[in-house]
Amino acid sequence: PAPKPSKPHAGTFFVKPALNKEDHAQYLIGYENATFRPENNMTREEVAVMFSRLLKNPPTKGEVYGANFSDVEKNRWSATAISYMSEVGILKGYPDGSFKPTAPITRAEFAAMAAGFADLKEGEKTFTDLAPTHWAYDVVKKAAAAGWINGYPDGSFKADNPITRAEVVSITNRMLDRKADEAFVDGHLTELITFTDVDKSHWAYYPIAEATNGHEFVRDANKIDEVWKSVTHRSFVYDK
Repeated sequence: PAPKPSKPHAGTFFVKPALNKEDHAQYLIGYENATFRPENNMTREEVAVMFSRLLKNPPTKGEVYGANFSDVEKNRWSATAISYMSEVGILKGYPDGSFKPTAPITRAEFAAMAAGFADLKEGEKTFTDLAPTHWAYDVVKKAAAAGWINGYPDGSFKADNPITRAEVVSITNRMLDRKADEAFVDGHLTELITFTDVDKSHWAYYPIAEATNGHEFVRDANKIDEVWKSVTHRSFVYDK
């Protein structure tokens, strides 16, 4: 058999990690009580784990890579993802050597992490509350130009606000060119993973269905929309 792609180790550097856009497997899961909690904030470690699942070359479960943050124990549930994503250059810690894994990730921090997966073009879009002096000014504009992120109706971006699970799903789907087949979802609810706290009245109902259900699909004639063929329940969740 062909050898498996090598994983990074301390002191190595390799090509910018690529996201798996071809396979539409589950990459986020809900909670044990069948809730998704769409308005909950996501923590820095939760986002690190999510993106590590989406890599074409994901980490090996249980392995801890070269990064050494003062507040990430080697037996922490997220240590594999955090150390791997740091090793490949997608995330960074703080000047004091910490990572703050349980801190809510902000909208600006999420935009910066997302932008690490692509060479984005300079953006022209501005937000009323994002000053050129803000550390994430350029990266937020780039992510907005790519169509990944949006502001609010009042023209603001709220860069330092924590990002919600629903917002993360919506942005990540756009990064992956994933868009749920709404008609298929509506007609196959008994086959899908659904949540007691997310119904069709929620703005992220279909994006959440896309992220939490593995499926086979083809592109519509417009080459943008998906036509789902079947539910596969395939998952990128290597860490459970």
